Amino acid sequence: MATILVVGDDVGTQQTLMRLFRDEGFTLDIRSDEKEAVDYLSGSAPAVIVLDVCFPRSAGKDLYQRIRAAVPSVPIIILSEVSDARDKALLLELGADDYVSKPFSQREFLARIRVALRHNELRHSHDQASFGGVFVDFKNAQASRDGVPVEMTPGEFKILRFLIRNAERVVTRAELQRHVSGDSLGLESRSIDTQIFNLRHKLEKDPHNPQHILTVYHVGYRFKLMS
Repeated sequence: MATILVVGDDVGTQQTLMRLFRDEGFTLDIRSDEKEAVDYLSGSAPAVIVLDVCFPRSAGKDLYQRIRAAVPSVPIIILSEVSDARDKALLLELGADDYVSKPFSQREFLARIRVALRHNELRHSHDQASFGGVFVDFKNAQASRDGVPVEMTPGEFKILRFLIRNAERVVTRAELQRHVSGDSLGLESRSIDTQIFNLRHKLEKDPHNPQHILTVYHVGYRFKLMS
């Protein structure tokens, strides 16, 4: 039974989601503010987070980033009364998995939750991965392309695994540095770019026209499962 964490203090929305998720067999946890949410996430990992943002743009962005830093791999769906295209674009570029404006269709919202759950299951099934003729065994640190072994550095394996586990989501360079590279790649974002360059030349059929390891200009990268 999947657990969904709702972060926000809108009682009406909480009651609606409680009825919706209960009827569908989900477990629901509610935290009304950032501190409660971060404390909860320090000891638990929900399947999906619904972040009910009803703050000015800067505060909503900061709250999202703090929640994302606490759980880099958990899908986050933004729920907001504000439908400003700039807010939506900003949060999606920062890595939110979806953005839903109030009032919302319960049926559509439930469908978005199920999509996020499928993506989450996919992220956690990747001790092995295959795409475009490439096979990667992360457990044994082995890779091949069209049956030919490919040598990869530990840093490249870490970056590739993180990208695949966060497939279809934009991952920022800073996120890669914090949650993947650590001190082994230093603090320069150019180090990440170099690793991505190497991965493309080792794994993509046409590294100059990649089909899987994609650049999102001025933000970071996105791994595309299917070309």
